[in-house]
Amino acid sequence: MKRFFYLLPIFLIACGNPFYEESDESPDDVVSITVTEPSKRLYKYGEAFDRSGLSVEVFRRNGTSYAEKTPVISGFDSTREGIQTITVSTGGKSHQFVVGVMLFAMKPSSPAISVQRNGAITLETEANVSWTIYIFKDSLFESSPKLDPRTGASIAFSAPSSEGDYIVAANIRVKGVTSCRFYLLRVV
Repeated sequence: MKRFFYLLPIFLIACGNPFYEESDESPDDVVSITVTEPSKRLYKYGEAFDRSGLSVEVFRRNGTSYAEKTPVISGFDSTREGIQTITVSTGGKSHQFVVGVMLFAMKPSSPAISVQRNGAITLETEANVSWTIYIFKDSLFESSPKLDPRTGASIAFSAPSSEGDYIVAANIRVKGVTSCRFYLLRVV
């Protein structure tokens, strides 16, 4: 005598589970995010991205918020020298900031610029270019980018107001090609 076992499909019907909130499931409910950018903003060639200081707060349509522990971070390549735009995203929202990656040591010996506090600094190049200047102190981002909307062979900007060694990253755009030069700035 053969025995057959039949499995009956069981259907579960969701019936008002008090522990389930639909808003917790939908990324469409994310209204905005607030990002505290990481402390480290200047990297040596080949160095890993450092998340220290990075935090992401997610705000939902229902009025709640939470700290995102695993946001998606893209755009960092420590094997590519220059200024890079990093994107932090979660729930369909994103935030961007810049970091610098240097091929040589953190404090390059050449070229070096010495200047008085709040003094004017002029960088020159051979061709008509567009410039964006970024200033780093130690490995931290010191100031917002200083953009020269004109094109020309030089750009002037003010030195920081406190003494110390700074790294100036000059992002240079010539005929659609961007390159980056790093300078040691010694403010006395």
